[in-house]
Amino acid sequence: MPAGFVDSAARDPRNYTLAEYQQAKRMGTTGRDLKTLMIECWAASDSGAAFKQALSERGIILAKGDRRGHVAVTPEGEVLAVARYTGRKTKEVRATLGEPENLPSVEEAKKSTATSMSAAMTKHLAEAKLQHAKALAPLNARRQHMTELHRTERAKLDAGQKKRWDEETHLRANRLNKGLRGLWDRFTGHREKIERQNIAEAKAALDRDRKQRQELINAQLTERRALQSEIKAIRGKQADLLRDLRTERQTYRTNLQEKESRRSPAPASTPDKHSPLKDSFKGVSVPRKEGARVHNRVHRLRANKESKTHNPGRDHEPER
Repeated sequence: MPAGFVDSAARDPRNYTLAEYQQAKRMGTTGRDLKTLMIECWAASDSGAAFKQALSERGIILAKGDRRGHVAVTPEGEVLAVARYTGRKTKEVRATLGEPENLPSVEEAKKSTATSMSAAMTKHLAEAKLQHAKALAPLNARRQHMTELHRTERAKLDAGQKKRWDEETHLRANRLNKGLRGLWDRFTGHREKIERQNIAEAKAALDRDRKQRQELINAQLTERRALQSEIKAIRGKQADLLRDLRTERQTYRTNLQEKESRRSPAPASTPDKHSPLKDSFKGVSVPRKEGARVHNRVHRLRANKESKTHNPGRDHEPER
């Protein structure tokens, strides 16, 4: 065959990496046309075993249909008639692939696919969580470094404001005279003016320090929000991916459980109470024509036995 005739991108979805799974998800349900794929597999195969292997490499299982025909079961659980999807006649398909008696049934193929695809989704979940941790590692390091830096900046500002407050408080206190001059200032009212001035300056200094601290906090919050937006974006993508993987895994598991419930045997009926009369007829073969009369006789005997049990006084009729 010419090189590249067979689509090498149509790989088994059970062997996809997480990146390949996401790409196939963006392209559609499978990212390929099933009929074209079936035709390519048929053209690339020279025997039934080769065709089965070509389908298996793409995650498709060759199975026996309900009407003794050859069908292909996709990873999504779709059942495709081989003759219809390859454009061949049923006789030609049977001549090439042989009798389908040795192939698994459709239910068995679906069960196998559901099991393997559920395991593949679990593998993708583990890979997605690992990638998420790697993607968040540098952002978490930046966040930790930013937290320490912001804490240091606030501590430095607090220390600087405290030192300045102490210096300004000392200057305001030095304006007040002591001793006789202080008494004179009180007498003249000059001290009251200085005290009002000191109070106003202290209040202004306090407002200034609060404003400076709030400006620093606002700047740090802006920087922190920018980093948090990056973290939130990565977490959002991770949450969407994990939700899709869990949903698909649950879909495969639900389908598998439904198949198991359909195949489970029905509960056994409650056995009849032990009857010695019934045991007496066990193992006796009765012709079909005599079946009705034997059944009526058994019924009469059983009815007589029950009537005697309920009416013990009538077992023997008194002599006249």
